[in-house]
Amino acid sequence: MRKKNNVRYCRYFYIFFVVVVTFLTNTGTESEACEVFIKMENGKFIPRTITISSGDKVTWVDVDDNTHHTRSGKTKNSNDSGKIWHSPVMLPGETFSHTFTKAGEYDYTCPMHFMANYGEKEGMVGTIIVKDGHKVNYADLSKPRVSADSKADIFFQVKVLKVDYKKRNLQVQHAHGRKFVFHIPKSKGWDATLKRIFPGREIQIRAERSEKQYIPKQIVISTLPFLRSYVN
Repeated sequence: MRKKNNVRYCRYFYIFFVVVVTFLTNTGTESEACEVFIKMENGKFIPRTITISSGDKVTWVDVDDNTHHTRSGKTKNSNDSGKIWHSPVMLPGETFSHTFTKAGEYDYTCPMHFMANYGEKEGMVGTIIVKDGHKVNYADLSKPRVSADSKADIFFQVKVLKVDYKKRNLQVQHAHGRKFVFHIPKSKGWDATLKRIFPGREIQIRAERSEKQYIPKQIVISTLPFLRSYVN
């Protein structure tokens, strides 16, 4: 009788042990996956190169005063360009995320700013190295602070898609495909400019971010200096 009880207890203990080990293993695997952040600032990816563990999520944050986006590939014209990830155009304060599940080395660029500026060795390029079970100090790659209410001017080079003269709405499209709608303020200056804007026309818009919205401050209808039309 004692032998049967001992066998039964051993069997229960074994089942309990397997369940606990399985739970701890699964919990540990889930807890290892983390989110790391890369800043887009001053025309650079910061940090430019990072090493993470497979399963980690990388989030790019535009803290610049310019539009950016992130696209996989060594250059914007390489064969692998955009095959793994390709974010939409990001406005200041916006983010884009991608989870890396396979070990490897991933180059990427901001196609709009991948060329080096004068005095810079490299343009807006970066590399993500993914290793299985890699340990990293994720505190160094924590989310940067972006104030949604902070004011920042941003310049758009866009094509006009539609003009609603009654509602004073201007629908435009960025060169990289993203569409925006701007509400034009009421004033004599804006009225005169709005009448000269037609679908299909290329324009430049300077807008100010305020309370999570972009308010038009200036429109350049023509890029020729002697034909420019400004509204301040």
